Amino acid sequence: MNKRFTRLVIAVFFIQFTYGSFFSLIRPLIRDLRGDNLTLLLADSIPSMIGLLSYFWGWLSDRFGRRILIALSMLGAFAIIMLSSADRPIDVVVSASIFALFNSMISIALLVEFSFEKSMETAFGSYAGFGAAGWGMGSLLMGIISDVPGLGVHATLIISSISWVMGCVTAITALGSMDPEKII
Repeated sequence: MNKRFTRLVIAVFFIQFTYGSFFSLIRPLIRDLRGDNLTLLLADSIPSMIGLLSYFWGWLSDRFGRRILIALSMLGAFAIIMLSSADRPIDVVVSASIFALFNSMISIALLVEFSFEKSMETAFGSYAGFGAAGWGMGSLLMGIISDVPGLGVHATLIISSISWVMGCVTAITALGSMDPEKII
């Protein structure tokens, strides 16, 4: 494995760690705020934004570059922090939707980067494997931390924000050594 590929899989791990930790908290937060079934189902439909927006993000990244999309997706950290101030179920859905928007930006940009690897089977297997490991570990760890007295959900959101920014920065460094004219 080269340094670029290693950075890409680390970025995928951090991004999916954050996504898993963030979205595993949404349902309990909606229930704690006495949300109804419609709000829960709206929250469950949010991940579909990745697929629905993939063509748009692909077009934008082809036009302006993946680094710009990844840099913009760092703003997703603010959506994670917004969740900590949610006091109504719809606030949770809005925050989650904003975060999913930024997650869809970076997910598509990273997925495309894996297509430049020599062994596409290994590359996409690594993308899926590290993504699943990040998602699973994020969900599990945040579930444990959110139950620790004195830490709770706010601590998990801070950890998620840090993990998100680390994933974005790692992704940018992976792309940093490439000439944008050659990858677009």
